Amino acid sequence: MPGEVQESRIDRKWSQHRRLYRLVLSYRYEVGRDGYDGDMAAFGPSWLASKKSTEALARKYPVGAKVTVHYDPDDPKTSVLDVTDAMARRNNWRVWLFVVFPFVFSIVVAIVNR
Repeated sequence: MPGEVQESRIDRKWSQHRRLYRLVLSYRYEVGRDGYDGDMAAFGPSWLASKKSTEALARKYPVGAKVTVHYDPDDPKTSVLDVTDAMARRNNWRVWLFVVFPFVFSIVVAIVNR
């Protein structure tokens, strides 16, 4: 579904000793005769530690840009612009940190404490 970016800017905040960045995005699209506003560029976290990734998103979606909006046919107000898994790939470290590392650590502790 075609849409148009209405707002695109970067917010910054400090969190646990590091700076985080978020693309503040607003786009408008129509489904049938109804107009909707969306604000999600991609699946994944809103706040990123990577300034470069956030700036790249901002360059991809400047104000006035014509975009393709992907929406839920059962709930057209739910939408996103980018449906690729690029954001998920950027967050692979979280899988290692929160899933794999504790598993490996528990095996090491079990071996050491035998």
